[in-house]
Amino acid sequence: MGIPTEGVVLINLAAGALLTYAGGAVNQHRQRDARRAEVRREAYGALILALDHLQRVWEAPETMPTTMDDQRMGRATGEAVASIQQAYAAVRLVASKDARAKADAAWSAAWDLSNLLNTPGPKFSRLGPVFDAFTAAAREFVEQAEAECAL
Repeated sequence: MGIPTEGVVLINLAAGALLTYAGGAVNQHRQRDARRAEVRREAYGALILALDHLQRVWEAPETMPTTMDDQRMGRATGEAVASIQQAYAAVRLVASKDARAKADAAWSAAWDLSNLLNTPGPKFSRLGPVFDAFTAAAREFVEQAEAECAL
């Protein structure tokens, strides 16, 4: 007993439709993954740039647009930390668990530096260790981001 011709046609149509649907679903999944990776790279890049800017304020103030006296250093630090805050929010939404932990540490260390500058009393004895902690946390985030975004 054989399958009638109409049955074979229906089976082939059903199989073709199923394969088309499956192929489309796989393609959509790949596109979603590619877009997610792109958004993650953009968020990581923005935070890296903001972290780098704060580091540059302190390590290379001569590269800043204006001469940096104490008042301008405080203002430039506050502006850099505000940029870190903005970039950090995007990273929180798209980062992996490991990158989110490293971003948390860098964000916290940046705020520690800003808070130190905005508290009364002597600061300079504590400035070095607080800045070093920020630099280390920023470096760890950058390394994690590079590892995740490597092509």
